[in-house]
Amino acid sequence: MKKWMLLGFLVLGAAGRACAQEIAAPGAASGSSAGNFGQTMRAIVLPNSSHDFLSGSVRSTSSLGFAGPKFAVPIASAALAEPAPQVISRGNENDRWQLGLGFTYLKFRSPAIHADMLGLNTSVTYFTNDWFGVEGNITAAFGQKIFVGERTKYGGFTGGPKIVMRRRGWEPWAHALLGIAHVNPQLAGISKNGVAMQVGGGADYPLWEQFSVRVEGDWVPTLLYKSWQSNFQVATGFFLHF
Repeated sequence: MKKWMLLGFLVLGAAGRACAQEIAAPGAASGSSAGNFGQTMRAIVLPNSSHDFLSGSVRSTSSLGFAGPKFAVPIASAALAEPAPQVISRGNENDRWQLGLGFTYLKFRSPAIHADMLGLNTSVTYFTNDWFGVEGNITAAFGQKIFVGERTKYGGFTGGPKIVMRRRGWEPWAHALLGIAHVNPQLAGISKNGVAMQVGGGADYPLWEQFSVRVEGDWVPTLLYKSWQSNFQVATGFFLHF
């Protein structure tokens, strides 16, 4: 009887050990998979460092045998930085004021007076930007004597817009001015004063930083002696810009 009981315990023990091995096998496989997962996570690295997701530690990629990509921060900074705007610094391109003085020839033609006059032409211009300005112009010219020794005279006072084309060397411009005219001699019962216009242009050439020479030609229609006159004027001189 004791032999049969001992044999039964041995059989039960062997069966329990076999079941225990079958139950432990899936656990071992899971452990192996966890180990492989840990090794895989250790192989995933960020630039210049690696993170061990199982142990929570950070290790240098040099210990793994390779280095992650390095990003050049100065290159990114240079890409974001914009170059400073360059300012053109040629003479009168940055100036607001022009003050001119020159000699002028005026051809005045009317039924009562026909005279060639010489004189001075002065102008003051203020530029609101690089190409547009507002000009004031004064012309004073004198001619030959007529009417028992009375000298012919012309005075023009005009103002209006002026447009300049900024460039190297010769700098062309145009203006259209409107104002009043004063002439001498006076005809009987007719005023010496009337309307004057000055339409034309010219070109400036810089000699020094603040000094330039000028040539100019204008059509000068006037309303004097109760009629329109078609006159012509040319001028040359110099001007300062500041």
